[in-house]
Amino acid sequence: MKNVIFALLTIVLLVGCVTGHLVQVSDTQTLGPKIITLDAPRVPWAIEIKNHLMAKGFKVLRCSTKNRVIEQTESDNVEQFNKFEAKYVLVIEGSAPYDWAKRWVGKCIDGCYNFTHISADLVNTTTNKTIFNVSGSGYSEKCHPISGSIFSDIANAVNDAWD
Repeated sequence: MKNVIFALLTIVLLVGCVTGHLVQVSDTQTLGPKIITLDAPRVPWAIEIKNHLMAKGFKVLRCSTKNRVIEQTESDNVEQFNKFEAKYVLVIEGSAPYDWAKRWVGKCIDGCYNFTHISADLVNTTTNKTIFNVSGSGYSEKCHPISGSIFSDIANAVNDAWD
């Protein structure tokens, strides 16, 4: 009976630690400076993703600034277009309670998030093509002993796209 209870507890703990699953959509490596726009809900856990990206050396913008460019293409032809500072946008959708009662009671002291789902797509704004998708569910970092690694998984996937 003790072995059955131990096995069930182990399964429950492992299921709670589900982390991100990476799907590479494009083999193209990204080029250029590590500047990325973060298109995410305005919730506290989005700041965690931003912090993980900044720790990897990324400049993270809330929205990409644009400059109006005027270019003479021929002697009688002038083209105008918008040039965005960030060529790539990280689109994040997810759901995790962020009020303290649902995050901490019976779960952990350090303040993790329990995601019902989270998905991150890195999109090239020039071609409008998805480079990769990371999706997952379960607990985020800082929730010992059942911590996951979803924020690190997302930041590592973005960083790996530049390497």
